[in-house]
Amino acid sequence: MAPDASGDAAAPVLNGRFELVPGEPLRQLDSPSARAFAAHDRRNPDRDVFALVAGAGVPVRYAVLKTLKSLPETGILGLLDYGAVPWPEGGGHRFALVYDHPLGWRLGGNAGGRIEPMPEDLLVNTLLAPLTETLGRLARHNVTHRAIRPDNLFRLEAGGGSVILGDCASAPAAFGQPPAYEPIESLMADRAGRGAGRPGDDIYALGVTVLALLTGADPGAGRGAAELLAEKMTRGSYHALAGGHDLSPGMREVLHGMLDDRPEARWGVAELAAWLTDRTVPHLAQPDRHRPERSFVFNGLAFYDPRALATAMAGHWDNVVLDDGGHEFLTWARQSLGDDVIAERVLTAMELSKRNLGGGRGAAHPAFVARLCMALDDQAPIRYKRVSAHAEGVGTLLAASFADQDFQRDMRDIFLEDLPGCRIRMTHGKGARAGGMARTFSRLAGLVKDGGIGSGIERCLYELNPAQHCLSPLIAEQGVIGLCDVLPALERAAAKGHRGPPMDRHLAAFVAARAETNTGDFVRALNKTDAGEQVVTGLLGLLAVADTEGGARSFTRLARWLEPHLAPAVDCFHHSKWRDAARAELPGLVAAGDIGALYRFVANGEARRRDRDGYAAARARSARIDKQIRYLSSALSRDPGKAEEVGHGLAVGFSAVVFVGAIAVAATFML
Repeated sequence: MAPDASGDAAAPVLNGRFELVPGEPLRQLDSPSARAFAAHDRRNPDRDVFALVAGAGVPVRYAVLKTLKSLPETGILGLLDYGAVPWPEGGGHRFALVYDHPLGWRLGGNAGGRIEPMPEDLLVNTLLAPLTETLGRLARHNVTHRAIRPDNLFRLEAGGGSVILGDCASAPAAFGQPPAYEPIESLMADRAGRGAGRPGDDIYALGVTVLALLTGADPGAGRGAAELLAEKMTRGSYHALAGGHDLSPGMREVLHGMLDDRPEARWGVAELAAWLTDRTVPHLAQPDRHRPERSFVFNGLAFYDPRALATAMAGHWDNVVLDDGGHEFLTWARQSLGDDVIAERVLTAMELSKRNLGGGRGAAHPAFVARLCMALDDQAPIRYKRVSAHAEGVGTLLAASFADQDFQRDMRDIFLEDLPGCRIRMTHGKGARAGGMARTFSRLAGLVKDGGIGSGIERCLYELNPAQHCLSPLIAEQGVIGLCDVLPALERAAAKGHRGPPMDRHLAAFVAARAETNTGDFVRALNKTDAGEQVVTGLLGLLAVADTEGGARSFTRLARWLEPHLAPAVDCFHHSKWRDAARAELPGLVAAGDIGALYRFVANGEARRRDRDGYAAARARSARIDKQIRYLSSALSRDPGKAEEVGHGLAVGFSAVVFVGAIAVAATFML
């Protein structure tokens, strides 16, 4: 690595091309969860670039990075490269994203800074029109931005010009969005579990951005997330955010469409484009809504609105008491709501919760409450105890909060109860994508139920977060993201003199999740605690998979670390000469540092089969001889003829045992 500006240490270099300068922060380009630093393009020194370095413990939007990097000019800050780099502050590695440096200034200042008001015509021509086109192009690539707000918009040119969108990948989708900029269903979720959402979520955020830039004021000023959510639900987003401002008729029209709280009625790119062309107001089909005939009483309050009831139940899940397994609730949904779809979902929730339903009257099981809340509000996130996340945000929320043990327990329950699968079936129907997501969560539920090394909640963490570095205490500080980096990291860790084996729950789960080959046999072997040689085979098998993915290399320190833990795989040979031969061969393999060769050595199936077969045959012969000896000792004096017959069999059996032993010795020298 090349030295940094200070000359005191090596500067981090991303993928051999982009040199980051930790000593030169660019605070004017910071994101809410990522810090900006100067960077240099070694391949093209004249190119003006900068880097965003994600905060520790904040997962990036890995799923969109490849697409964003490959996009042509789309009205969004150009992403040039990404990956983990060693970071001097705090040690370890951080995930970095390198962007083209924006030529123009940031519209809203840094996060929380003053918003400069814009004239309506200028706003429409330089912001609303180009960003509508940008969102259309992103939608065609199945990408949502989810970070549209004034402080994340930049002028295209130094002197002004059109507006472009800033970073959207250095944190989970909508992670840094202020509460005012998120629609109701997204605001209900934890900020790390909002998920990629839909194009309509970007339209909503763009609408709030337009309002902020028109008025020069923060639309959510003076109100926290909970207060804003309650106000949006009771008054509607338009009135909660724009009701107190004097807007032109045209702006009222467009903001009513962009801030509609019904996703199916909210304007999309096509409606915005039509309005921008000739100021026509689209007429979208409006769903029928009517007030239920009878309320449902919960916590002493009468509820007529299903969404309000679901929100109250999710917030007070331990107070939900339902008679007769929820049938009274189902009757209310059928007869009073007048909505067959909701009633059908309530029935589905009951059927999926049969094992959670107890007899008599009592507090409902939290998983049953979660399913009922989904049934009542199909736009809301999964809400279970303290956890609130949309299905596509479960993984990022798990990563962001993994250190919280209580949270981990709640997440285990969510997987075991397959609440994400339930949400997908209720909201996404039976399409191919929905089916794939449902199968993924069903498989993860099986891994959590298994709970062994290489499975459990750790496996879910790595399966759902491709950019999550391995959290094994053995290598966590090295920020390992790719499977090819596991063995080099363990080689470096070997210098620290660890006494335990180079494997733990996190390392096994990480390798199993990242491997392109099936590691099921190795994971199962690793959990055979009553069979030491199988545990060794599983351990070396997983390491060999990582070795294969990274190419053939020598890891002598790791091999020496492994050596004392290989004894069960050597000592398990029954034949003493085979054991001696294996013990003699092991030091040479260790000295070579070839992990794949070590695995093939301990997993020599043919040698072990022959050893087992020979041992079994010898035991059987020995058992027959013992039986004959016992017979002779009791019957020899009474039947001389029989004694002679049995004695002959004994001699033959002894000869056979000697013959089997001779074959085994000869086979030793043929290996």
